[in-house]
Amino acid sequence: PLHRLPAGIPWIYSNHCVSNFEYFIDPNDPVPRRWLKRMVAWCSKSLAMARAAAEVLDSRENEARLRAWFPFTRQRLHTIYHSGLTGPVPTPSFRAPATTIGNLGHIGRRKGQADLYAAFLALRPKYPDLRLILMGDDGTDRDAADIRADVARRGLGDVVRIPGGSPDTSAFWREVDVYVQPSHYEGMPMALVEAFWHGKPCVATRVSGIPEVLTDGEEGVLCEPARPEALAAALTRLLDDAPMRERLGRAAQRSVETRGLTREHMVARHVALYEQVAEC
Repeated sequence: PLHRLPAGIPWIYSNHCVSNFEYFIDPNDPVPRRWLKRMVAWCSKSLAMARAAAEVLDSRENEARLRAWFPFTRQRLHTIYHSGLTGPVPTPSFRAPATTIGNLGHIGRRKGQADLYAAFLALRPKYPDLRLILMGDDGTDRDAADIRADVARRGLGDVVRIPGGSPDTSAFWREVDVYVQPSHYEGMPMALVEAFWHGKPCVATRVSGIPEVLTDGEEGVLCEPARPEALAAALTRLLDDAPMRERLGRAAQRSVETRGLTREHMVARHVALYEQVAEC
């Protein structure tokens, strides 16, 4: 409905995650059809950005990608980390041994839960008491259904829980010892930042904005995306080292404030941008 806005009223576009155009293109399409889709997508986005007073991205990596794709919008792009974190900082707990790993977010291909499930299966022989929680709504592809079917086939219902989504995640954070963000691409995953807030040691993939807030060996462990064996190796490091889990978890919690990942910081940045746009 952007064309219906009265002339002279500025508007700001907020982009939660900049995806690769290829993600929306069917690889089975003929080559001419794929190129036509790319052109339509680029022109559509260009038109929207040309009319926007500013566009907000939630990672510097996403901002850099748009700067490369749409160089005419360079002065309109701004990175502001999204956050809902406010109030007293939770008191972290560090159990030894760690028995539960988990992921929070809608279950789908780009989020990488299938990779995490495969890593969990690889870890079971060494850690027979390990449990996995995948909390989130089903995505638009079949990943959630496929994981549930495999859990049932293997009889793992007592150690793999897929409870669906819920606005109340407090029980999830109480249960999880190690948080895993196995995404294939992202903006800035809010669940990862929430894991920091709760002082959870994290394993995450080296994609999009994740390395901007998680330094390998400082707030968590980074690995390459779409590689279950890399996730399993990173998880093994943390499961075998309780002091490391506590050190990473405490550092992650401190970084929420030092990196400006609170709701108050996010709001202040948005207000400053609105004032800047209004003055123009």
